[in-house]
Amino acid sequence: MAQDRPAGVGAQVGQQMHGAVRIAGEHQTLVAVAAAVTTERQQNVVTDVLQAILR
Repeated sequence: MAQDRPAGVGAQVGQQMHGAVRIAGEHQTLVAVAAAVTTERQQNVVTDVLQAILR
């Protein structure tokens, strides 16, 4: 998996978030998913999406 390519980053974030989106009401789970993301760029993407889900 090429983590340095935007497409690779998007696919990885999508995989990591797949389960979290299904259980979006469980805030602790979403935070755990965001914490599991390794790079700052990915954390920013996940944080933005999770905030949108929680609105």
